[in-house]
Parts: sequence; structure tokens; C-alpha cells
Amino acid sequence: MGRCEHQPTSGADQCCERDAFLNGKCVLHCEKDEFFDAHKGFENQVNRYIYDDLRSRSDSLLKKWSGISGVRKNIYNFEEAMINYICSGDREGNIDKIIKDQCIILKGISFPRFIQGVGFVSTLSKFHGVEFADCNFTCEKPFLKKALVGFQKCDFKSGLSLTAYCKSLFFPAFINCCFSSDVTSENEKEGISIGFSGCDFKGNMMSFKGISSDEDAVIINSYNIGRFYLKGASFKGGFKVSGSKFNYFSKNDAVFEKNVCFDRSSFCFLEMHHVNFNQLFSFERNLVSDKGKKSVFGNVMFNSHAIFREAIFSGGLDLDRANFSGEANFLGVDVDGGDIANTTRETYRLIKHSFDNIGNHLEANKFFAKEMDKYREELDEERTRFSDVFRHSQNGTTFAGRCGRWASGMNSKIPIYWLNKIFSDFGQNYLLSVGWLLLFMVAYFYTFVLHRHLGLLHSESSCDVFGNWYDKVNCLASGMIPFKDFLTQGMELLSLLFYLIFAVLVWQTVVALKRHTRR
Repeated sequence: MGRCEHQPTSGADQCCERDAFLNGKCVLHCEKDEFFDAHKGFENQVNRYIYDDLRSRSDSLLKKWSGISGVRKNIYNFEEAMINYICSGDREGNIDKIIKDQCIILKGISFPRFIQGVGFVSTLSKFHGVEFADCNFTCEKPFLKKALVGFQKCDFKSGLSLTAYCKSLFFPAFINCCFSSDVTSENEKEGISIGFSGCDFKGNMMSFKGISSDEDAVIINSYNIGRFYLKGASFKGGFKVSGSKFNYFSKNDAVFEKNVCFDRSSFCFLEMHHVNFNQLFSFERNLVSDKGKKSVFGNVMFNSHAIFREAIFSGGLDLDRANFSGEANFLGVDVDGGDIANTTRETYRLIKHSFDNIGNHLEANKFFAKEMDKYREELDEERTRFSDVFRHSQNGTTFAGRCGRWASGMNSKIPIYWLNKIFSDFGQNYLLSVGWLLLFMVAYFYTFVLHRHLGLLHSESSCDVFGNWYDKVNCLASGMIPFKDFLTQGMELLSLLFYLIFAVLVWQTVVALKRHTRR
């Protein structure tokens, strides 16, 4: 039959000397599919593994064991008691009392799918902690519910369900592990500590529902994850995501007592609803890349500082129902990917307000301009909506009479915002207002030339009706006393209009320059 061909990953470990069982490897190390049964051969070898581990530290354990029994005993008595305890569960030898504060490391073992109720599970549960290193798991649920557990370089071929998972031996509990399917947790009643470091997630989803933690909660570093779903969670510890990639990331009904940090990660879609961040929330240098999907923070409470520095939301951002109790930092943030269609006006207002609060008025002005653009769009939508109402109204003038005054009031704002946009981009671009000034200066010059030299505006050949009307209008314009001395004789009305336009453009230029030079 030959010896097992399993090669240890560490040079300090000895090669396996067990007989080959399947594909050149022993019953502990051979690959096991979902149909492999944990028969006696596998159970006996795990028991022998536990026995060998305890026997390797028999010197210290023997002294402790003798002290518990009150009788001085030799190594042979101790080994016999261990065998009886491991193989038959004999509790009279007090072995369980000396291993309750001991930890054991299981290396390179491939565990079958069905192992609940197997004898060695009860033995391992008596240890203080069990570390699995370079092990393979076909079962979906960890089979130890009492001992502290930790996993290093393990392969979970059927994914992992953390429903029955207890507290970890070390944090993070999963180091450099591979998950071939989904990782989930649901309806966890006891405290749970979830930590992943350097792991490879090949499944489509990470889902955590109804969990709570009394210590550090979640660490996700450098992963590619299809779907991450967190619901009904309460973490008294922190939550950190760094250098990872998600196709879908969702948080719902969660409370975080300590810092939450997202750093240099990318998301195709991101949403959070009914989430409380009681301490620092950092979403710095992250990318939400899908331009067709808006990132949503709905009913999210930021009770401390919120940092969105250099974050990019290519598909837009919705902060309409977000609440900020502390300061928010949006320096270098991109919330629309160059298209304001998906980002709400309230989002722009919140960002503008956060910059104004810290005195960064230059950045605040940029978002003020976008806020005004969105408001102008809302006015256009209101006008279109009421036009449709009027067209489809069955009551004719009665219904129009009730709404008309309000609708006309909405429409009266549209020209102001439209002109403000084209004249100076809401006070952001002084070159626009200067350009319009030059254009109207040229227009005024040619109007003056036409009036003085060509006589096209008011000549002797003009009809009496037009001449009388034009004279009366010019006389009325002369009644504008502050401008009377500056009006051109014979074209008072036109020169008054030009003066008003020049005044508006000069004011737009001053406002734009002030916004660029304000301290």
C-alpha cells in the first residue's frame, strides 16, 4: 500500500508516516468529496493525532494531572488515562480538567462533509482553543461550538456558514484562507467576531444577518467579492475594508459603535439604509464605478466625523436622508462623474454646507453652482408637469385658476436661473461675464452707429404712428432719474436697457471674482 505522500508546508514538520488510503495519501490527508463518510479509520487517526500532541507535552501535563488527582502518578498512568479519555470518553481520569486551558493545532487534515457527532469533536471541544492550519473543509459549518477556533491557510470547498460559529482563538479568525463558495451568517444570538485577512473569496456573496460583536468585528483586506450583504447587525467593535473589490455592497439595519473605515476599495454598486455610525466613518479614496447606478445613504446617521475625501461616485450620490451630527470632509470628492443627472440637489447642498462650515468657500462655491443647476432642472420639470396638468384638466379655467398663480410664480424664476447660468455659471466663471460685457459693448456701439449715422431707428421718413410711439417710450425711459444723465438722446429706451444689462454683468463679474479671491 505504501506510505502517505503528503508533504508538510513547513520544514519544521515531519513527513506523514501513515499508510496510504486514497490517491497515495493517508485517511487524514486525502481529498474527500461530499460523499466521503467519517468512518472509524478517519476518527481513529484524528484521535491518534490528538494523543500524539498531548504526549509531546506530557512532562508539564503530568505534573498538573498529578496535582489534580492528589496522587503522584507516572507517565504510564497518564498515557493510559489519555487513551481512555480520547477513545472512549472516560471522564474519571480528569484529563478534561488539564486540557481546558490548552490549545491544539491541527495541520494538513482534510475533513469530510459529515462529522457532527463523531467522537473526536467532543474531545476537541474540551480544549481552550483549536487552530486549523493548512486544512481542507467540505462541511459548511464549523463543527466546534464551544472551543475558540482559528484558521490559517485553510480551504473551505463548500463555502462557510457562520451560524454556529463561536468566538475566535485569535483575530482575525481567518488568515490566508480560500472560500470556494458563499460565506454567510444568519440569526446569530451570541456575540460573534468576524475577521478575514489575506483570504480569497471565490463565491458570489458574503452575507451577514442578525449578528453582534463585543470586540473587533470585520476586517476585509485585499479581496474580490461578488456580493456583500449585511443586515440586522450590531458591532461594538470596528469595521475595516481595505484594498478590496465588490460588485455589490449593501448594509441594512446596522449599528457600529466604533470606527468604520473603507480605504482604497472599489464598488460597482453601494447602498446603506438605516445604519448608525456612532464614531468615525471614513470612506476615503474609494471608487464606485457603475455610472448607471446611484450610491444611496438612506436614513444613515453619522454621529461623529464623516470623511469622504477623494472618493469617486461615478453614478451619482444620494444623501437626501443622511444625517450628519459631526463634521463631514468632502475634500476632493467626485459625486457625479461629470454628470449631475443622478446626484440630488440636497446632496450638493450638504457638501456645500460642510465646506462653508470649515471656511473652504472656494470648494463650497463649486457645489453651489451644481446645486443651482439641479434647481434649474427642477424648475423645468415643474413647468412641464403643470403644463401637462393644464392640458389634461377637465375643469378648464376653474382648475387652472387654482394652480395658475403658483405655476406662473415657478415659471418666473426660470429666466433668472437661466440667465445666471449663462452669464457667469452661478458666479463661478468671471470670464463668462467679462465676455458678455464685451459682446454687449460691441452691440451698443453698432446700435449707436445705426442710430446716429444711418438713422434706421428713428428717421424723418418713419411713419407718424411709430414716431409718436417711439418718442413717448423714450420720454418714459428718461423718467429713470438715476440713469437720466447717462442716456443717449433719441435712444433713451435702448440705452437704458444696455445700462441695466451692463450693471447686471458688472455685478456678476464682481461676485465671481470675489468667490475666487475670498479668504
